[in-house]
Amino acid sequence: MKLHLLVSVACLSVVSIARAATYAPVGDPSEFMESVNWCQLAPVNCTATLPTPTAWVSTPSGKTGLAGLFYDTHSFSVTNDGFGMGLINSTYIIGSTQYLDDVAATFDAPTDGAGAYIQTSYVGDVFLSVYLFNDVYNILTGWSWSTHSNGIPGQSLFVGALSSDLEVAGVIFDVSDASTLNTVAFSVGTLKFDQVPEPGSLALVAPMLLGLGVMLRKRARKS
Repeated sequence: MKLHLLVSVACLSVVSIARAATYAPVGDPSEFMESVNWCQLAPVNCTATLPTPTAWVSTPSGKTGLAGLFYDTHSFSVTNDGFGMGLINSTYIIGSTQYLDDVAATFDAPTDGAGAYIQTSYVGDVFLSVYLFNDVYNILTGWSWSTHSNGIPGQSLFVGALSSDLEVAGVIFDVSDASTLNTVAFSVGTLKFDQVPEPGSLALVAPMLLGLGVMLRKRARKS
């Protein structure tokens, strides 16, 4: 069963323009404003076993969502990477059998993109992948980074993706062997989301809001 998702969206539209969303990969965590260090889920030594899904709260704005394994409802483990960052591990063990899964997070309010630091103990050529999905589990976009993993603890690569619209309800992470495309063991570190607005976008917002205010005042005078 996929990670449970319940998103309620309220929208106020001033001008409606029909257009298709555009997407882009992100390799720089500074492009996002909000952060979730998974150590918040395991306050004692950043080590715990938690149910899928488990609620999280971001900093600095206190936004909320859920996290856990994507395909299975099995509990997941949180550990410390040794440098102060919490990790959600994609593997779990039942008896003597190790199972592999993807890691996912959902957002209680839609966002325009997300990413996270990825670590793997696998040695070899790998694809690190991120997928954004909407509130009905349709994949919006996906990007993969090809790299050689030395399996050294603490080494991370940030992978993320952006949408031009506020349509992202969740994000999925996966690491696979580059030759077989089979999923390998990996961990997801600090989650980042909410794109930092571009200065040009902020410059456009103020005149638009001012114009709307003038228009509303004129209408009020006529009534």
